[in-house]
Amino acid sequence: MTDALMPLSSDEARRLTASPAQRNNFWSVRIPLLGRLRIVRDSSGLTQASVVVLYWLCGNWSVWAAVLLPYYADGLLPLSFLLSKTVFCC
Repeated sequence: MTDALMPLSSDEARRLTASPAQRNNFWSVRIPLLGRLRIVRDSSGLTQASVVVLYWLCGNWSVWAAVLLPYYADGLLPLSFLLSKTVFCC
């Protein structure tokens, strides 16, 4: 039997369950269509979360500035499609 299929002993189950003090070390944010985002409340966790958010913002901004807005300015992309790309893809 592999380790993944073996039942847990009571000591292992107690060790794996999170205590209230351990649960307070996380921020849990629900994002529509994406699910739940858990952020660790220490300096490295906040740093990693801020890097992810900045990466997401820069990625979305570059798509808008380099691809979608020039097509809209040239009249090749209708406004409704531009807004739908914002809602569903970004």
